[in-house]
Amino acid sequence: MTTIQHTKDAAAPRRVLYELLLVMAISVLLPLLVPGTELIALLVPVVYLLIEGRLRHQPIVTLGFNWRGIPAALVATWPFILLVSVGIQVVVPLLGAALWPDLLTHILARLPQMPAGQTSILFLLLILSTLGEEVVYRGFFQQRLGLFTGTTIAILLSSLVFGFAHWSQGNLALVAVDVGLVVVDSMLYGLIFARSRNLYVAWLAHLLADWVGLMMLLLM
Repeated sequence: MTTIQHTKDAAAPRRVLYELLLVMAISVLLPLLVPGTELIALLVPVVYLLIEGRLRHQPIVTLGFNWRGIPAALVATWPFILLVSVGIQVVVPLLGAALWPDLLTHILARLPQMPAGQTSILFLLLILSTLGEEVVYRGFFQQRLGLFTGTTIAILLSSLVFGFAHWSQGNLALVAVDVGLVVVDSMLYGLIFARSRNLYVAWLAHLLADWVGLMMLLLM
């Protein structure tokens, strides 16, 4: 039975790479080809991981779930957490409002629409959605790509996939900047995960970033 080690390994089975590329392709192409399937595209890697975990005896801890390591991970990554979850999420809306208001309108338009007075539901939904994204893009894509490419390229490639997963219809310039900003955020989540090896800390950074970003967009 194949067992996968989550460190760079030139001898990692090619079958693992082919499976990874297939799952990544589905995650990117499905929402682009069939609008409204974003949740399905996120669930495909999760289902793959569940099946693989049983067949290849991969414990969940290999994804980066480590409660005991949270304090040390926070100490090692707190500047990056503040940068991505507060700094960028405050500065970008302020600059957007001053220089390019249409960008903020575009970003808001791709968020799930909630009835008036029920925006708090969106904040709660972000708890689950950000956890799912971190499991997929950091715990799975980034770690698994690192077996074949090394950490730096794995962060870049998984972040590009993450960015295109947030592609939405609109003016090409707006879409490109929006996706680019998502890629930058993702690279910082990837850096936090690479330095901490802790999925909970990367999830915390992602969740705070989405919460602060959403609050700023609503206030603007």
